[in-house]
Amino acid sequence: MIEKIDGFNARLQKLIEGFLCIASLIMLAVNLAQVIFRYIFHASILWSEELSTYLYVWIILFSLYAACREQSELNIAVLSFKDPKKMQVVETVRELLGLTACLALLAGSIQMIQNALAFPQKTASLKITTAYLYLCMPICFGLLSWVKGVHILHGVLALATKDSGGAQKDLGSAQMGLALAPKDLGSPQKDTGVSSEPPACSEKAQTLSEKSLIKEHGKTLAEEYGKSLAKEHRPSLTAEDDKREGGEL
Repeated sequence: MIEKIDGFNARLQKLIEGFLCIASLIMLAVNLAQVIFRYIFHASILWSEELSTYLYVWIILFSLYAACREQSELNIAVLSFKDPKKMQVVETVRELLGLTACLALLAGSIQMIQNALAFPQKTASLKITTAYLYLCMPICFGLLSWVKGVHILHGVLALATKDSGGAQKDLGSAQMGLALAPKDLGSPQKDTGVSSEPPACSEKAQTLSEKSLIKEHGKTLAEEYGKSLAKEHRPSLTAEDDKREGGEL
């Protein structure tokens, strides 16, 4: 249902945007023609100013719908919370107050049109009944009331979704805790007689063996280095001395 409402709002937004474009072009063309006729032909279009004024009013009022639909209307931040749920509540209350104001303005504009129809008046230049020109107000406030109602519906659905999501999360956590409890408590560990932690004596023995290996390796390197130095500094021997030394060895 909410998707159909959003689709209807999107189509209505396109229709209003088309009307705003046409009205803006007409107002621009009328004002441009008024300037050209006044300063070039030294003549004036009598109805140009009146038409531009009413078009400007209609453009402003229908632009409120687009701003309200995008929630980009002017506002003053008075309350602000870090919790998204609290902020959603504040926004929903704000939209509710806006809906109340729009409904009050809608009722007042309808009453004003009824009075204008009961006592009809026509404009000075265009000779149009003012009640028809005032139709923009009930139409605009009716659209604003519709948009505010849709925003309130979205806010209520968002709050309900967050509440249900939090409840499902808590329920899932509880079910997971119940599922893990038998594994942790109901199945005791088997006593194999062997501790999972290595004993302190084995660690000491391992440390001592590593130290002894390092010491023996260092001694071997020192002996080899000493022999190499002695061989370099020893005077050269003859072949007989080498044989004799080899025989003595």
